[in-house]
Amino acid sequence: MSGSHEVGIDSANPVIEMRWTPVAGAQGYSVSWTGASGSLPDTTADLPGDASTAASPPLDPGRWWFHLRTQGPGGDWTSTVHVGPFPIVTAGAAPEIRALRVSPTEIAEVGTGSCAGWPAAAQVSATGVSDPDGSVVEVRLAWAIDDTRTGDVPMSLTGQAATTSLSFPANSITPEESPATISITVTAVDDDGLRATRTTTLRLVDCP
Repeated sequence: MSGSHEVGIDSANPVIEMRWTPVAGAQGYSVSWTGASGSLPDTTADLPGDASTAASPPLDPGRWWFHLRTQGPGGDWTSTVHVGPFPIVTAGAAPEIRALRVSPTEIAEVGTGSCAGWPAAAQVSATGVSDPDGSVVEVRLAWAIDDTRTGDVPMSLTGQAATTSLSFPANSITPEESPATISITVTAVDDDGLRATRTTTLRLVDCP
């Protein structure tokens, strides 16, 4: 049996999903979510016999157990499987990124030819990167030309400022696409796993 949460690991997500392999010939399953490790579900089927997943309602902060009971082919109910505890904690405040800046806003592919003299790299800066009740543990930049031409790089975080340099090799785009608009998304992740994002764009010029 597996699920969306790890046993004994705090999570701010109040909905727990569990997965199992259906029992051959089962008529149904009775499930329950309680704060006690040995609780027994009732003998009324909550799910059909071919079910393989169950999701909890939004659970209050605390330690929760999942209980699964199977109704066999003859209608009898099996012993109960207990999984837990799953600690649910109050979600903290999300981090924030106050501003995102790209300079310059138009660059050329790294190369020569008609692009000689153009800037070939842009500095991406995220400022005001902070978390009200914890700490920011990672800042990353994702870029995309289209659905297949994408990338993801870490940003260096010092204090509340995250920076990186972004450049593109020759032939990243075709002459017909030039200038292409590159979407940029910066994401900050805090120690609770909560995220903040900011987006902007950059224009890329083809170098023949």
